[in-house]
Amino acid sequence: MGHAPPSDVELQRARQTKLGVATQSFDPSTSPLWLVINLDRAKKRWNTIRQQCNALNIKVQRVSAVDGRELTVGSLPRLEGVDFTKFRRNTARSLRGGDVGCYMSHLQAIERFLRTDAEFAVILEDDAILSADCVAVVAALTAKDAPRDWDMVKLAAEHRLNAFKLRPVVGRYHLAVNYTRQTSAVMYVLNRHAATLYRQKLLPMVVPYDFAFDRGWALGLRTRVIAPLAAGYGLHPSQIETAATPKVKSRRIHSITRVWWELRNEAARLRYASAAKLRRMRGRS
Repeated sequence: MGHAPPSDVELQRARQTKLGVATQSFDPSTSPLWLVINLDRAKKRWNTIRQQCNALNIKVQRVSAVDGRELTVGSLPRLEGVDFTKFRRNTARSLRGGDVGCYMSHLQAIERFLRTDAEFAVILEDDAILSADCVAVVAALTAKDAPRDWDMVKLAAEHRLNAFKLRPVVGRYHLAVNYTRQTSAVMYVLNRHAATLYRQKLLPMVVPYDFAFDRGWALGLRTRVIAPLAAGYGLHPSQIETAATPKVKSRRIHSITRVWWELRNEAARLRYASAAKLRRMRGRS
């Protein structure tokens, strides 16, 4: 007899093993607000992430995502809160409906957080892979007696982690500051100060969300990362590509402006990370 294909939850558990999960206790009474961004049409993804949260005793709330498929090609350059010209200049590519949907969905989750009395929120995209490790890390970061030396902390990301470790958090995990680009906004924890500044400073949209929200030097925030990364992502295919993707050919000048933006951004990131490391060495947050 043949074997049945593994379920999404079984795949998630297998990937947790690769992440090196350490089973740790978690008290849901100390949990911050947990929010999952999910498209109304993506019911399978919602069911999968909800199963993960239930297994970890996390009370999660769903945030209905902005659907990029509902944005027409012609409307994209004129959308309120989006600077189409600067986006193409900074990225050397066309703006996609999925870019806008992702960006505005995260801002909606932030607004949901600010309408509560919660001190912290964890924002998840619905392809996150949760583990006991990430729950323990969140609990340690947000505990009543924990240092308040951060405003936003990534727990999962793309690209190699190149970070200066600042202090231990729990187990093998450290609070760190990344000195090279590390995209993705699949899972992060933030405080009310970060949420307030995101609401004030992240519009208009001029780059994708995962390029925008971790620029601590530009936003006046202490943006951090967990080293090693404490969660995974990619349980489902990306839904960023949509039928609303406009076919606009970028000129050669846009390649130059993109490189210039990236050089300035990454130089600022390195200065920011180095300054944070130096402050820690001197005993300051």
